[in-house]
Amino acid sequence: MRNQRTLLILTALIFAIAGCGGGSDPPRFSDPPHVSKPPPVFVADILSDQTSDGDIAYDPATDTFTITHGPETLFFGIDEVEDNSPEYRAFLDFPLDGSTGYDAVPAGARIVSATLEVFIETVEFAARIP
Repeated sequence: MRNQRTLLILTALIFAIAGCGGGSDPPRFSDPPHVSKPPPVFVADILSDQTSDGDIAYDPATDTFTITHGPETLFFGIDEVEDNSPEYRAFLDFPLDGSTGYDAVPAGARIVSATLEVFIETVEFAARIP
């Protein structure tokens, strides 16, 4: 009887150690919760929307502003030789939603950096660009 009791206790102990009796799959290892994956990187080439581009001319002689939308040529800068010539500021619009047929930036994306290339074809106020 004593041997049967020892055998019964030993059997119960072996089943307990072996984990028999059902249960779930063993845990799987994954990234710890504090490690985040880097966000995806998107690269987009977007030209300005000419219909929304324009310039603002400030005329110091008359103290007035003239806003021009959608011109083929944008003016910017100050004529340092002529005191009463208008001062021009150009503005450009870059739609990020792809509405002009160029690349789209996903909604909610964070823009970390951007590069702007400007091509100057004519310099009317000076012989060189400072």
